[in-house]
Formats: sequence, structure tokens, C-alpha cells
Amino acid sequence: MKSAIEILDAFENIRRAQRAGVFAPHKPLLILLALARVQRGEPRLVEFAAIDDALKLLLTEFGPSSAAKSRHYPFWHLATDGQGTLWDLSGPREVLMRPAGATPSLGELRAHHVKGGFPVDIDEALRHQPGLLQAVASRVLESYFPSTLHADILATLGLDLDGPNEVRDSAPLAIDDASYGRRRRDPAFRERVLRAYEYRCCVCGFDLRIGHMPAGLEAAHIQ
Repeated sequence: MKSAIEILDAFENIRRAQRAGVFAPHKPLLILLALARVQRGEPRLVEFAAIDDALKLLLTEFGPSSAAKSRHYPFWHLATDGQGTLWDLSGPREVLMRPAGATPSLGELRAHHVKGGFPVDIDEALRHQPGLLQAVASRVLESYFPSTLHADILATLGLDLDGPNEVRDSAPLAIDDASYGRRRRDPAFRERVLRAYEYRCCVCGFDLRIGHMPAGLEAAHIQ
């Protein structure tokens, strides 16, 4: 079984597509969705069709306007990250033997009942090492999303990060109290603040949007 440190490091440098200076959120959101499934005790592998709607909702809510159309990409391409150590795929040989760049379509993933999930060693560690799942989810959120979105993403997924702060491993992993406090913030706080100021910065009027999502705006207390 991998150590907690090795597993955390494996999720640190996920390859992501970039367009107009904006990195795609597809793989981090898929990972968080998979972590929520592990936390609920669901089977290691899941058919793409079974999580399609949930992944579409996440990408519509937290990604650029066109993100949901390419939701099958992370399900396929995450299997090549970390030299193939982060994501397992299961399905017909004729599909799995394709070159990495020959991404199956949405229809093909559904029709061939292709499944995906964390490899056995990572899945076992997430289920049995206290605090590891929370630490991985925290690392993914901190690495790939602004802090103002953390509570909203967690609430959408039903992912609970209140739990042990320490992984009992060769090197303990502390999750600092400050970051835990941010996650416990009311998920509706950001929306209420943005709505109150008509989705503009209350100081300079900045109102950039990517699709229907406001971008670059922080919902924070001002002193």
C-alpha cells in the first residue's frame, strides 16, 4: 500500500488543458467526485454513465461555459496522469487499447459500459487511513480552485471534510485549522455577497464572467 505522502504527492501535478490562460477544471472535479463516492462507501469502479449527470452539473457550475461538453475527457485522460497510477479504466479491450489521444465519445463510453476509479492501492488507503481522504480533497481544492469556491464545491458533492486532522503514517499530515475554517463557511455566503453587489467588485466595478460564471471575484469581509 502506498504511503499517505506518496498519495498526496501523486495528486499534486495533474496535467490540465489550458485555453486563453484558463486551466480546465475537469480532472480536479472528477477526482473530488470520486473522493465523495469513496467517502460514501460506494464501489471502487463506476460506469461513466452513472456519474455523467453529476459530472455535467459540476462542470456547468464551476467551469467555463463549454466545459460540460467535454466531460468525458477527464474520465479517459486521467488514466495517463502520474504514469498511470491515479485512475483505472475497465471495459472492452478494443476500447482500452486505443492510443491515449483517441478519446472515446460520450456515446462510446456509455455504450461500452466503461468504468473508472482509483487504483486498488489508492482506493484502499483512502478508505482505511484516517484523515487521508480529507487531506487529498483539501490538497486538490487548494491547488486547483480559489478558496471562495471550496464550500460550494463541497456542498454540491456532499463531500464532508470534517474529520481526523492527522493521517497515521510514517509522517503525520496536519490539516491546518485556518483551511478547515474556510471550508466550514456557509456555502451560500459567496452567492449572497455576489448578488448583493450585482456580481461586480464593490471597489472597482470589475465584472468579468466566463460563460455564466463570475471570475476573479472574491466574496470576503472587508476591514
